[in-house]
Amino acid sequence: MKNIHVERLRIAAKQFHRYQRRQHFDKGIHAYHLYDGLDPACLSWWDDVAFILNDYMVVLLWIHPRMAYDDQIDSVAHKLSESFPQHDILINKSPVHQKIGRSRKKLIRWESECMPKSDYLETLDATKKHLALTSDIQVVPFVKSSWIDRYRMVKLCAPVEVRNEVDLRSLATLAKRLLKHEVTLQELFPNYHYTKMEWEQDGLNTNGTYLHSHRMR
Repeated sequence: MKNIHVERLRIAAKQFHRYQRRQHFDKGIHAYHLYDGLDPACLSWWDDVAFILNDYMVVLLWIHPRMAYDDQIDSVAHKLSESFPQHDILINKSPVHQKIGRSRKKLIRWESECMPKSDYLETLDATKKHLALTSDIQVVPFVKSSWIDRYRMVKLCAPVEVRNEVDLRSLATLAKRLLKHEVTLQELFPNYHYTKMEWEQDGLNTNGTYLHSHRMR
């Protein structure tokens, strides 16, 4: 039995695409980022792309398993570091006054400098380094789909590299095949797991340096 709410969103997404077709899909995809100057050998972390499937727009939010692994390490490290002070310490408080008339003034606020929370950040960074190479966390490819009233949103975690628009087109094609049930992630990446071994092989914890190098979404 169909979910009435999801069906309404699907119909709304098709209607939105019907009346809001845009020229940026004349190449088949809409790329959100530029790749000029990107190192062709760099590691990929995430990317976004939009494409049309069955008369509606799909917005694909892709991450590499190394980013999912990094995110899980980050989450665990924060929980383990909760007992350490996380807030900046306010120092050198000074009053700010506002003049009232010629000779009077009133206090309106206090301004303070912040002492960096270096101890907490150093502890957090050290915890991440340790977890990245000792944790038993395993990341497997996954795909999740949901609807809003303008498009279908798909979150995909798959071990591919996206360094240019050609790679991005290949990623969009892969997502289309998955959504059309032409192939499964297990068939594409049989028994794939991203673990501390892959993290180390990627050189992401070399010489004790934690390289949180992916671009911010």
